[in-house]
Amino acid sequence: CHENSVVRIDPWANMKAAALISCGISTGFGSAVDRAKVKPGETVVVIGCGGVGSGAIQGARIAGARTIIAVDPVVFKQDKAKEVGATHAVSSIIDAQFLLPELTQGRNADVVILTPGVLQGDMIAAACGLGSKDARVVVTSISPFHAMDVQLNLFNFAMFNQALLGTVFGSQSPRVQVPNLLNLFDSGQLKIDEIITQEYTLDQVQQGYDDQAAGTIIRGVVTFDA
Repeated sequence: CHENSVVRIDPWANMKAAALISCGISTGFGSAVDRAKVKPGETVVVIGCGGVGSGAIQGARIAGARTIIAVDPVVFKQDKAKEVGATHAVSSIIDAQFLLPELTQGRNADVVILTPGVLQGDMIAAACGLGSKDARVVVTSISPFHAMDVQLNLFNFAMFNQALLGTVFGSQSPRVQVPNLLNLFDSGQLKIDEIITQEYTLDQVQQGYDDQAAGTIIRGVVTFDA
């Protein structure tokens, strides 16, 4: 590796935590804290509750969000989202649309973070529809490289004064974020063990991919023990 691609960590750092923090958790956490700049007392919706979404939920929690709604069709992932900080969990964006007015006196969400496995263009309008006036909608997921079409209600987007924000690695330098999150893990504020739902040996890597695709794990780690 080139030195520019390496982040130095303490020799005693937990390697399983470092593996997750090095990408997905940092990206999700930064989406909430550094890109959306979640403030204490705000309402946050996280769409997609895998590894990246788990980081976003925890970022919102640590930033002081009052209400965090996790959206995922897999009940197992909804339950795990509540373990790491979500106050509510629903199966779809439509369910969130019905729940939000009850929780916010009709205001809706201050922040919506999109962390599905693959982002599709029709999710943008739906996410903006969950937002309040002045809402920040953060697009964190990967889309097909040639995807160009996005659905967006332009009248509502302008009249609600919303912001649509992209992000890479949570809009923070890895050399800042990785040590910071390892410190939060060491202090018990960042939950990593709870989202490592399976460990694999090197010859079980394909099984790990299959489990990820099937939605039966949040995150798996490969152990290289001799």
